[in-house]
Amino acid sequence: MRLRPPRPDARGPLLSLAAGALIVAALIWGPSAYGVVTAGGRIDPELRAATGPRDVTVRLTFRAEVFHVRELSRYGIFAGSPSDGVVHLARVPPPNLTALAQVYWVDAIEPRG
Repeated sequence: MRLRPPRPDARGPLLSLAAGALIVAALIWGPSAYGVVTAGGRIDPELRAATGPRDVTVRLTFRAEVFHVRELSRYGIFAGSPSDGVVHLARVPPPNLTALAQVYWVDAIEPRG
């Protein structure tokens, strides 16, 4: 009986490649997925039933920088930032309210009184 030399296990490199791809995918899509999953807890119940554009207060857990104001302006008209962690948006249409709630760094969306 002739003994064959052991074959290298090909699963090791494939598992490493798959694990690396999974980590990269989590880094790219993880924040968006988190935003979609937790969006319901960010938007005020009064705004969920909105039928027309609404003026809202967006609460953040940090001071809004120029980047954040520009991003938020995609959803409605920037109407000011009176204090750290607060941005006012005007005339936000209902579909944009839902999309805004999916932004993972937004803490809360409330109607602007």
